[in-house]
Amino acid sequence: MTFMQNLAQLIPVFAAKTLVFSGLLLALLAGCASPEPVAEAATAVLTPTYNEALRQDAQQYATEMGITLEEALARLSIQSEESISALQNQLQTHEAETFAGLWLQHQPEYRVVVAFTRDGAETIRRYVAEDSELFKLIELRLAQYSYAQLEADQRAVFQILEQIQQSAAVSVLVMDNHVALDVTDLAAFEAALTAANHTLPESVVVNAVYEPVGENPPFTITPVPAVFMPQLKQRDAAFMTALLIGDLLVEEGCLRIRDIYTGESRLVIWQADYFLTDNDGVLTILDETGAVVAQVGERVFLGGGEQPSPNEAELRQPLPDSCGGPYWRMGNFLPEEYIPNVAADLPPQMQLYAGGEMGLAFEYPLGWYVHEAGKTLQITPNAQPTWSSFFDPDQPHGGPAFDLLHNLNRLMGPTPLAEIEILLDGFGDGVMVLDPAKPLPHQPHIAVGLYRLADDEEMVLLLGAAANPLPDSSQPVVALSGVMQLDELAEMRLIFETILRTLRPAKAA
Repeated sequence: MTFMQNLAQLIPVFAAKTLVFSGLLLALLAGCASPEPVAEAATAVLTPTYNEALRQDAQQYATEMGITLEEALARLSIQSEESISALQNQLQTHEAETFAGLWLQHQPEYRVVVAFTRDGAETIRRYVAEDSELFKLIELRLAQYSYAQLEADQRAVFQILEQIQQSAAVSVLVMDNHVALDVTDLAAFEAALTAANHTLPESVVVNAVYEPVGENPPFTITPVPAVFMPQLKQRDAAFMTALLIGDLLVEEGCLRIRDIYTGESRLVIWQADYFLTDNDGVLTILDETGAVVAQVGERVFLGGGEQPSPNEAELRQPLPDSCGGPYWRMGNFLPEEYIPNVAADLPPQMQLYAGGEMGLAFEYPLGWYVHEAGKTLQITPNAQPTWSSFFDPDQPHGGPAFDLLHNLNRLMGPTPLAEIEILLDGFGDGVMVLDPAKPLPHQPHIAVGLYRLADDEEMVLLLGAAANPLPDSSQPVVALSGVMQLDELAEMRLIFETILRTLRPAKAA
């Protein structure tokens, strides 16, 4: 992102307001400051004052604009003054009938542009003194619509969109002096508008920002009727930009993503023109061009955002009862060039332990081992468990060990925190508290605490417990303990918590 793209954060200008309608309100990207009472004409001289932070910004601005550092310093210092912001607020409040907007122009000449529908020269003199530095920078322009009118037209458009149930992004473009209505299916939008006998305000300009593929894509699709892929009838005109990282999988016949951090399985509401196909036994997602964007069983980096509940009117097909929430409304896939930077901080690729005598399944790292010993499982990168009397130097050894405890002879604690207290008591004075046990964020049924081994300052102990996911078990919790080197803690804690988060009955794995 260039300095000019970031510059809006430094400039108190009249910002365009963009709203998105797609069955739910997605974003309000800008607003205006609180109005101030009318003041006498501004007479203060805008005197540039420089500091090191401003000088660094100015150097980058000067390079991009092709101007001297002195000129860049003067511009940035002037636009950081309150006079421009105060002028904007006063005009918006007291000249709403004719005021059409204010913005900064950087090329070909540096100007504070102020637009009116009429009488601009007469109006501006009531707010800015002619002998001020600000007045010298002002350029007046004539506009057809006032900003107040554009805002009213934007509200009218939203009412129409709600009635005709169409997805669109609506923006007040101050510099262009119109309301932009971006739609992703122009034919469907025009048909719905005509059927409802609605007419758009004259300030609205409709833009087709996407051309739908339709029911018959120009590439081969092998349907997968046994898997339900919920999909929107029309693409959103703008996407939410949170990031979901997880593994694409099929659960109870529904296409879902399991979050690598929380272990939570989310039902994705896919944008229009994504296609599920059987590619020689591999379930694959294609985009509108026929390119492969994801495969079931692989990790995906998917933009979008949480959606409390889907609007059935937006979907191509009703959701079956088996495809419940939580829901993730799809945005864009993260571009491949960004994935290495994001993936550097991720836990290792996980695999599924499908369950044994304990009846529990969970996820653990690829390349690790699960050793079974009655009522204990040991999850470790070692090829032999810690209790083994046989040592093979050619096999992996010496790494951390996590012991999963279930259905012990003793009665386990009634809650995860209570069970950790019982485990902690067993160590007596052998450990010191580093991070007291507490529930994990957003998953109060899981608790984890961190401790240091008193006889070895380089070793730490993780104790955790989770509510037992087995409904017919006599034990209320499942416990997990792990010992590791202090310098391994960041990576190992993430794995430790992932095992607890992904615990589930083996039959549901």
